[in-house]
Amino acid sequence: MTVPSVQLNDGNSIPQLGYGVFLVPADDAERAVSEALEVGYRHIDTAAIYKNEEGVGRAIAASGIPRDELFVTTKLWNDRHDGDEPLAAIDESLQKLQLDAVDLYLIHWPTPKNDNYVHAWQKMIEIREAGKARSIGVSNFLVPHLDRIVAETGVTPVVDQIELHPALSQREIAAWGQEHDMHIESWGPLGQGKYDLFEIPAVKDAAEAHGKSPAQAVLRWHIQHGFIVFPKSVRRERLEENFDLFDFELTADEMAAIDAVDPGDGSGRVGTHPDDHASSPYLRAHADNPVAWFPWGAEAFALAAERDVLVMISIGYSTCHWCHVMARESFQDAETASILNDGFVSIKVDREEHPDVDAAYLDAASAFTPHLGWPLTVFASPEGRVFYAGTYFPPTPRPPQPSFRQVLAAVREAWTERRGEVDATGSALRDALAAAAVAPADAPPSLDQLAAAARTVVAREDREYFGFAAGPAFETPKFPNTPVLRFLQHPALASGVPDAAAVASRALSAMVDSDLHDTVEGGFFRYATRRDWSVPHYERMLTDNAGLVEVALAAGDEAAATDAARFLVDVLQLPSGGIAAAQDSESIIDGVRNEGGYYRAVDRSALQPPALDAKVVTGWNGHAIAALAAAGTRTDPRFLEAARWAADAVLESNVADDGTLRRASLDEIRSAAPATLEDYGGLARGLLALARATGEVAYASRARALVDLCVQADGIHPPGGGDPILVAQGMQPHGVPSDGASPSGPSVFAQAALDLWRLGAGEEYRTAAENLVRAAAETALAAPLAHGAILEVALGLASAPRQVVVVGETDAEIADAARRLRADVVAVVSPEQAVAFAEAGFALFEGKVAQGGEATAYDCRAFTCALPTTDPARLV
Repeated sequence: MTVPSVQLNDGNSIPQLGYGVFLVPADDAERAVSEALEVGYRHIDTAAIYKNEEGVGRAIAASGIPRDELFVTTKLWNDRHDGDEPLAAIDESLQKLQLDAVDLYLIHWPTPKNDNYVHAWQKMIEIREAGKARSIGVSNFLVPHLDRIVAETGVTPVVDQIELHPALSQREIAAWGQEHDMHIESWGPLGQGKYDLFEIPAVKDAAEAHGKSPAQAVLRWHIQHGFIVFPKSVRRERLEENFDLFDFELTADEMAAIDAVDPGDGSGRVGTHPDDHASSPYLRAHADNPVAWFPWGAEAFALAAERDVLVMISIGYSTCHWCHVMARESFQDAETASILNDGFVSIKVDREEHPDVDAAYLDAASAFTPHLGWPLTVFASPEGRVFYAGTYFPPTPRPPQPSFRQVLAAVREAWTERRGEVDATGSALRDALAAAAVAPADAPPSLDQLAAAARTVVAREDREYFGFAAGPAFETPKFPNTPVLRFLQHPALASGVPDAAAVASRALSAMVDSDLHDTVEGGFFRYATRRDWSVPHYERMLTDNAGLVEVALAAGDEAAATDAARFLVDVLQLPSGGIAAAQDSESIIDGVRNEGGYYRAVDRSALQPPALDAKVVTGWNGHAIAALAAAGTRTDPRFLEAARWAADAVLESNVADDGTLRRASLDEIRSAAPATLEDYGGLARGLLALARATGEVAYASRARALVDLCVQADGIHPPGGGDPILVAQGMQPHGVPSDGASPSGPSVFAQAALDLWRLGAGEEYRTAAENLVRAAAETALAAPLAHGAILEVALGLASAPRQVVVVGETDAEIADAARRLRADVVAVVSPEQAVAFAEAGFALFEGKVAQGGEATAYDCRAFTCALPTTDPARLV
């Protein structure tokens, strides 16, 4: 059977049907390409990042097929765009492929955040002129990228290789290609397993009408549209089926019916959006590993099912010290990578980008190890059933801890030799996790119950060094644990647990006076490895420092609050206004990675600071906005401006076109990861704090809209209902999430809902907060040290709120007096702003005016206000 060819705009021809080897391991690639060539394929598509060019090259060399009868494509990876890197990259690919030239060389992704793709395209032209690539094109370019490279170089790509299938037909790019004589290549032509082809009536009907499979009907749809298509498979029978496309033709009606599958809103996308690519610094840092990493997504599990191998899921984050160590020891090791690539499909997950994925696998991992942390290493079946997990594994055995290679060998042996046992373990674990869900309490906890929980926490205080150690015997490490400190500081505990606030103040003072506190640049490190708060782990997190700003303000320590806030602003705030997630524990000193050396140096000015994790996490920025807004009204006004800047940046960069949030952005490129309840609640809480501090009702209205998106008829959850892969696999977290370095999603969302109720937005918001608190009550009361934030919300529900509104000049003496109160709501607004709040549906502001033209305070308890006053002394 002869495969038709299409002519490219440079006069060369390309077979319309090819064979793709996306992330097929090198050894499998050699076998699979050899079989594909035997079947009749003559167009092979690979890439440097696939880590299998050597296997493709060996198959081509062994085939005996004349070179002029083969068409070979490879691609330039994202980190090779600058300088002469494209020239070096093509030489490396040609050496691995054992070729003098490739038929087609593509820029793999535009990576617009680097703004080097035009330069890379100019180098591609040089590569073509040097005869090392007969044709040049691009992959995953959008119309603006295409317009720009043509305008600046005058050279049109011969192809754009893009994700294209019935659910994502990419009509705009296809139309551009027709207009500019550029062909479209389809990667993921069968939808990467995201949807069942048999469930699409148009596909099913067309397949049945011609006696073909649904996959053949879809591939034929590509061919008849003129697209160049290269399905991938590692099974001989599928190779043959995918090749058998040229003895039938879809009718015009059948083509139109399949065309209509795409809703046109981009929701059918399976892979990463070009503007989102590598929106995690953690994934970027692992891009050059010899491990063939997949990002989190359906495609990895689909490939594992096709190859009948296990999935290895490695979860970490960019400033994690032991993640760096395991990367150097194992993931950068070529032999270990070969074992992974041969026997597993490997997924790299940034826990900060996908917190629900992290939580789900932490739940599962707890069945195998009591000591959890990161990197988290999980082994699962292609259906997502976890059957083994651990954290860091060393490169060589450290009894009783096995080496990582020993673990890989053991789990692979279990999968191949004892499959039934593995499946049973995975199913039993999933059922056990689902059964562990706790039923909601009949009512939120009473004040007496919450006081008892606080006394439990107080009893765990380290009375010598203060704070709370990891266990009852004062084991280390010691963390700030700001949610618990904020719980203890709640005024509702003052009578029942009179020492509660003092415990929090003692912990704060101990941290301020310890090595955990960076007195040079401000801020606090992640944790101390010793009981006396010494020998810190030098990573500095947004979450810890935002929480400590609020703890310090509640304790009356404005100096400590200022110190943590200036770290957020001076170190973590990015040029865009967003606030970075963290600063690394390691820096480069004298060419060597050094943990903590920068921070211990007497003079830092001559040293390169540790890298920032520049991800702008939506919910975490909400925490920072709330903290900075509060600090800006109490200490330095520049913090309030920083909070406003951050809020505006997040609302610009982390909001999708449909108005929903995305989890994060990097370099103003939105992550593909959907936002979690933590993001909606955290940002809403931050915006409400900013609204109270600035008097700008637009921030409060935006916060209310975010909360409304998540309060739905079937419960409280982010739009879309959570990570679709976890939902499909039955692996979503089932228990009550803990409040660790920052409040959990349910906790911060409950706080935002409660804040809306306190502003008079409506009883439905108090109900939402109550529902979340009831769901967590039993677990939180039993383990209060792990659930401080939700217990703080419960205190807010169990006690009458104090709401103070000042209407008038914002710099009046009575306004300053109000800002220093321990009240649930302190809002300072102009008369015009008070009217705007009331008209926007925030009833707390109704009827509140500046009496006699003077700034006037309204001191209320549960919406019942004392007589208005203009005397600051009346506010106590």
